[in-house]
Amino acid sequence: MSFFCAIFWICSFIEGKLVIIEANDSASYLSHDKQGLLGEFLKILKKDKYSGNREVGASICSILPECGYENICVWHDCVSASGREREKKKAIFTTFFSYLSEDVLLLLESEPENEEYKLWAEWMDCYYKTLKRLILQKKSTISMGIKLLTCTKGGE
Repeated sequence: MSFFCAIFWICSFIEGKLVIIEANDSASYLSHDKQGLLGEFLKILKKDKYSGNREVGASICSILPECGYENICVWHDCVSASGREREKKKAIFTTFFSYLSEDVLLLLESEPENEEYKLWAEWMDCYYKTLKRLILQKKSTISMGIKLLTCTKGGE
């Protein structure tokens, strides 16, 4: 059972309000990304089994009513930084990007013959630092999509 499923299962017994925050990769953007590094990074992330199901948001609105939740509200937003907002860019990088390099190493360690994991490791060696530099540049704008859901259950 994934972490999300476990939390959701526990919450299915709780009355009150539920707030879900998840990544929305389709709304993510990086300016001056001529090599498409953000898109390639997100492709790997989508397949990374340690990063969870990054497409659960597509089905969550139909799952919530089945668990007794109502008054479901969905908001789409972004966490963004541009220009000289270097500290904010660093925080975005730490939150959204920092863990994939560790995940790829763990995956490759667990399955050293997995060709896809080898390709991911090569990509990380070649482009991860370049992606970080691009995000932190003064001229860049980084915007990572998020989806927020709220709902109620029980006497609310």
